[in-house]
Amino acid sequence: KECDNDDDSSTIDDDVVLILDVDNTLYSEDEIMEMKKQKKDDEIMGIEEQIIENTYKFCKVHCNNMSREKADDYYHKYGSTIEGLRFEYDEEIINKNGNTKRKELLQTFYTEVYADINYSSLRRLVERRESGDTTGYSHSNNYNELYTFLSNTNYPIYFASNSPSSHVKTVLRALGLSKLLKSNNNNILAPDTIIDQDEMDYPTKANPNIFFKSLLDKYNNKKSRLILIDDSKLNIQKASEIGIEGILVNKNKNDDDDKNKKKTTLEEALSIAID
Repeated sequence: KECDNDDDSSTIDDDVVLILDVDNTLYSEDEIMEMKKQKKDDEIMGIEEQIIENTYKFCKVHCNNMSREKADDYYHKYGSTIEGLRFEYDEEIINKNGNTKRKELLQTFYTEVYADINYSSLRRLVERRESGDTTGYSHSNNYNELYTFLSNTNYPIYFASNSPSSHVKTVLRALGLSKLLKSNNNNILAPDTIIDQDEMDYPTKANPNIFFKSLLDKYNNKKSRLILIDDSKLNIQKASEIGIEGILVNKNKNDDDDKNKKKTTLEEALSIAID
């Protein structure tokens, strides 16, 4: 089965609606970095590693030489640096930078930060999983098995990311999961896919009422359980405020308080969600 049509109402069981985060959820950033260490190959680059480094560069160039520490402060407080820029970055400073408007700053952020991401590590990760060479990791499934599982489930599947939709599609393609996208890509929720942006430009999961509005509207009158599988505790907490259940996987750097706790894998989270 491929998700190649736009109307799933006749074939889909919407008792459960699966909402899958992308980065560090569909893949493990730690697994990429472990692969880099084992192979002793500096050409293997983490995806989030590159996004973070490009974010630092963006803040330095476009935000009055903003320090890495300040960018990290925004990340820890809001779940993403971009949210800090949205709510705390001084309008006066923005105007000094060539009279750049906030909307234009956000648009430039998504264009520049993701322009030169090297995704080859994801393809190598797929090969690693297929070969069974996953020493130190509890992932039992390779990506062919994951695709088969997801494509055969009767539940609606959405991909939700604070990154732009172009990035989401590239990650899914690299992992061999792109056939899970509908023909018009309307099962991607990303800052640049939110159609009604009257209230906020480029909303993220930190603004759940806006970010998840299309799902809330679609499933509001149904007895559906919307379940977000995400590596960010903050994203899950925000989603819970509007009735979306959450399962934390992999964990990210915002969750240092849980660093000694065993990580829940994506496969385990999916089993919990549909149990």
